[in-house]
Amino acid sequence: WAARLDAARRLESRERKGSPTLGQRPCAPSSNPTRAAAARSSIDFDFDEAADPIGQDRFKTMERKLLAIMTIGAVGTVLTGLWLLVGWWAAALPQAGWLHVKLTAVIALIAYHLWLWKVVRVFAADANRRSDRFYRIMNEVPAILLIAIVIMAMVKPF
Repeated sequence: WAARLDAARRLESRERKGSPTLGQRPCAPSSNPTRAAAARSSIDFDFDEAADPIGQDRFKTMERKLLAIMTIGAVGTVLTGLWLLVGWWAAALPQAGWLHVKLTAVIALIAYHLWLWKVVRVFAADANRRSDRFYRIMNEVPAILLIAIVIMAMVKPF
């Protein structure tokens, strides 16, 4: 709540000064209060458009914390998966082709997660050289891998 209150105070301060908010283009004020409120609430938090260093630092902190939370979940998932693999699927591993495909996709997902640690460090050092389009495309990789993992586990096609 404190962070939201702080962000609201900064937003009000910018509005009083007449400066646009993060990600917004300057525009003429609206006489319609509903439209004006909608314009104030439609803030686009795009990292590239964050002009102030405070906003960039906030995004870097959010990235780091999100990656740490994802890592905790990933470690738990991998440990549980290894437990299941050793405990139940060890006998079925040689003849279960679907399991080989699934494990390959899981290994690719782990590699993607490790690559994200590198990306967060690059952003923290302000050394990003890639476009936002590259990251939008790379954002689809885990979805494709997860779809393949679920299909292999549920359908067991071969």
